[in-house]
Amino acid sequence: MGDDRLECRAHNGLGTLSVAQGRMEIALEHLEGALVVARKLGDRRVEGHALANLGVLYFEQGRISEARALYEAVLAIAREFGDHFLEANMLCNLGSLHQIEGKIPESRSELEEALGLAREMGNPSIECIVLCNLGIVFDSLGLLDQARSQFELAVKIAHELRQQRSEGQALGYLALAHAKQGRFDDARRCLEKGEVLLRAASDRFSLGILKCSGAETEHLAGALESADAALVEAQSLAKEINAGTISELGVAIARVVGMRNQVRPK
Repeated sequence: MGDDRLECRAHNGLGTLSVAQGRMEIALEHLEGALVVARKLGDRRVEGHALANLGVLYFEQGRISEARALYEAVLAIAREFGDHFLEANMLCNLGSLHQIEGKIPESRSELEEALGLAREMGNPSIECIVLCNLGIVFDSLGLLDQARSQFELAVKIAHELRQQRSEGQALGYLALAHAKQGRFDDARRCLEKGEVLLRAASDRFSLGILKCSGAETEHLAGALESADAALVEAQSLAKEINAGTISELGVAIARVVGMRNQVRPK
């Protein structure tokens, strides 16, 4: 039909789906295609959404500096046009990126700003994602009660919205929060339910992170064989989807390997 806007949306949708499935080469093809069409349209806001999705791909591949550059560029576009939806998304993404880099004050500030925007807009989908990321920040600070409350609220919102992927992601993080406080039965229930949801959503990247949570849970419970089995699954998924060593999945795997080696040094 020669409908460039629809073509751009289709490329973005296929690219986002392929990222979740771990089909990174196909994702890159579609997301770069979306960017080409967006620039052909000459619409900066449409271009911003295309750049944002490409930034997510870079982030999940561990191409952190490239992802940061795109997120910052998109944040500027969002603020230029008063696009609060895009602004909240980019603040959330930057918060997650800075958490991976260990820049916790910046991460917390960006995530709290994103949460305020999400609630101001009445957008529970973004609120759910931001709450999950805030929980990760609190967990990294050792504030486990606060982390658990963020994860529990994220699970509740995702369940009400029937968003399987977001619910499965939040359950994986909630499981580890339970495990760190010695509630291993609760942790395992969260992991089991989260795995079912993420497999149904075909999200192999998030499934890999959940498997890392499972490995840490079993390590903390003293079940080292089960911990090793979960780690092997996470490593296999990371290899299949070509996740970078400094992607969220790569960092989670490195953390589990470090825990294991402390118990059984070579």
